[in-house]
Amino acid sequence: MKHIRIRRSFSAYLDGELDEAIAHRVRQHLISCAACRAVYKPVVQGAQMASQFGPSPLPNSEQLWAQIRQRLDAVDRLWAAGKIGGVFAVIPQWAGTILLVIRRPAIIGAFTILLAVNLGVIYKILYSPQAQMAEIMHHYDFDYGLYLDAITRDVEPTQFDALYSSEPVDYQAAGASISFDLASYALLSQEYHISDARLLMTACCNSVQCSISSGSNEIVLFQQPLDHPTTFGDYKLERKLIGGRWFNVSEAGNYQVVSWMTTTSNVVLVGKSLYDELPILIALIDAS
Repeated sequence: MKHIRIRRSFSAYLDGELDEAIAHRVRQHLISCAACRAVYKPVVQGAQMASQFGPSPLPNSEQLWAQIRQRLDAVDRLWAAGKIGGVFAVIPQWAGTILLVIRRPAIIGAFTILLAVNLGVIYKILYSPQAQMAEIMHHYDFDYGLYLDAITRDVEPTQFDALYSSEPVDYQAAGASISFDLASYALLSQEYHISDARLLMTACCNSVQCSISSGSNEIVLFQQPLDHPTTFGDYKLERKLIGGRWFNVSEAGNYQVVSWMTTTSNVVLVGKSLYDELPILIALIDAS
């Protein structure tokens, strides 16, 4: 449902009515989501077209109706006198009255374009192929950026938990609730203490987050399906060769982020002094 919420914010975003935090989320989503950019583009075009027409002063209603009544009376008099030709003489005056009422036909044109754009979006949602419909309604990015923003400020990542309905769960029990293979509990527990396992329930699948520690060094391990889209918000991931193998890495304050794919899942590790622990973690996770 994230796409729908973002698209409902487009008008307020264009008008500068959103607070900065929400506006930032809209900007970042548009960077990473081609489908929403395609919907956003005609909305911007319609707004730009409408902005070309300045506000028109409203006509004086009493004066307008006096003019209309005057023309109606003139038509009645002409018909009563049988002066059909006079009726045709009055038609240009009627045209002037219609233009006076409409005032700005270009605005009506712009409104018509905006209406057509919105009807097109509704039609696309209602009549998209099933796979595309699922993408629109049930698939949104898994945003690690929210989590990194929180921990680098030394606060609980409540926004992350709220968005993904984070729920404490036994690590072994989590394996029965997901569609991919977790890193082996038995292997990890030989080297690390596993605590605070959570099931992150999203619109399209479940992912797992758990804390593992070795002495005072705590690392958070995330796992999710291979086909689940991810984003790190403003955090730039770079390819880095570590121990003869390529990983996606990032720095977030004092925290290090390392990401790679196993045969069944995406793995993301977040922690301080993470590179020191990486060889053993890679071996244990790949072994499972």
